[in-house]
Amino acid sequence: METSIPLKPPHVPLNLWKQLYWAAAKYQALLSCKALEDGALFAARDPLSGDINYCYAFGEGEEVCDFSLLRGREGLETLYRIQDGEIDQDNVQEVLDHQNALFVEFCEQDALDEEDLRVIKALGPDFSKRALQPQFRSFLPGYMPWHLTADEVRTLTSALQCAVLHLERCMKDPDFKATMELESGERHLLYTPQEHGTSCSTSWHELKPSSEILLDYPLNPQRVAALKEIAPSVTSPWEISAELAVEGILCDRDRPYFLKVGWIVDEISLLPVQAEPIPLDACPPLTLCELALTSMEELRCIPSKILVRQEKLHYAFQPFVNALGIDVQLVDFLPGVDTAQFFFNDKLAEEQD
Repeated sequence: METSIPLKPPHVPLNLWKQLYWAAAKYQALLSCKALEDGALFAARDPLSGDINYCYAFGEGEEVCDFSLLRGREGLETLYRIQDGEIDQDNVQEVLDHQNALFVEFCEQDALDEEDLRVIKALGPDFSKRALQPQFRSFLPGYMPWHLTADEVRTLTSALQCAVLHLERCMKDPDFKATMELESGERHLLYTPQEHGTSCSTSWHELKPSSEILLDYPLNPQRVAALKEIAPSVTSPWEISAELAVEGILCDRDRPYFLKVGWIVDEISLLPVQAEPIPLDACPPLTLCELALTSMEELRCIPSKILVRQEKLHYAFQPFVNALGIDVQLVDFLPGVDTAQFFFNDKLAEEQD
């Protein structure tokens, strides 16, 4: 996704770009897809932070493989959720709301933007004359795909160097490749760059159970009692969700991000009950719980049930709905929210034209 925005890309010294482009060229030269089949997944330690990230090399046929560096457990879990169908990879809003990774995509020059072309030109003919060029992008949940910072360039360069070592081993040693496929999901081979980045040590990295923190909404009993006093009747169900508005790009930070909207929609009429922007740093489940309670107080009504499609939101609403004597259900589809979000995005697009 490329658009004209008033933010300048981060400054990266040319020597760092050169190291990254050389690493990408070595990776590209392997034509490694024949050795990958369904892709290669392994771990790499970031020499800057010491964090463990996950490298995923993938492609089809004999095309050059693209590459993604999944940042930490969050990035890896997003990959698994996409593969399991929990996140629809064709749903741009959903992917951008979760993706935490650095990506390398090999494409023709006419797919690059001005900043990409500026860097390639500065690197000289060794790079500018290539038929396929790597395009590097940083993804963070809720943010627009953006150009890399200097630290991200260093991290991705190291990961690509590890990828070259890994894929060469996969291509040369069928037994090694078979071991990687057998171990996938249980543990991952971990590459740790040595001093000066001249070599890597390897070890096995056990994938520990996820320790995701789920938050309860801090319910105020007095507000619940007061609500029951003024709203004894129960209305139709409410669909509740937080959605990215991909046409609403905000630029008041060091990188552009998307407007996130908290929606409450009447399931029967499909009309919005409430819509409020959610700050980037806010916790969406807790923010939506507060929005729902405030809406009930203002409208003097209680829905017959609440419908959500995110597990975190389902968990956060449990004490809320128990106190009100209604139910919260986890569903796959929220047609009212999707309709409202579609028209909202459409309206934003018209205003930008």
